[in-house]
Amino acid sequence: MPEKAKMFRDVAAMTGLLDAFCDYVRSEAKKAGKDDKNEVTKLIEEVTDPYQFVYRASHNLSGTMATIFRSDDNYFCFDSARAMLVQLLGKEINKREGVSDKGTRSLKVYFDDVRNAYAALFESDYKSEKEQKDFTTELKLSLAAKFPEYFKKE
Repeated sequence: MPEKAKMFRDVAAMTGLLDAFCDYVRSEAKKAGKDDKNEVTKLIEEVTDPYQFVYRASHNLSGTMATIFRSDDNYFCFDSARAMLVQLLGKEINKREGVSDKGTRSLKVYFDDVRNAYAALFESDYKSEKEQKDFTTELKLSLAAKFPEYFKKE
């Protein structure tokens, strides 16, 4: 697979993993009466480091698990995240999958999946600081696009 195409798949996979937590943070921040825009945009800024990301997410969450739902607007991110987790976890992925009453597929993801995915990607494909910076910049843009209401120009 050409390098650029691999990066696009990797960004989609990480977008799927991280979007699950961003969406969960948005939901929990709203419930707590916090500024959800501020909480999510701060979280997206932390995508350069998995430990900073999970630390920031933990400020709003009561646990370390979030759920990705497959839909028409995120099928590529969902499928890419699932494929990445299959590589990292093997058959254990089956315990995390579910289907709603409406037939929507879902996948449970954990903070450790985020750390594991970054480690695997930075060990194998994005070894240099420049490659890591380029990757995380694309990831930040991809996540920001998931929350256009927070990033549109006033």
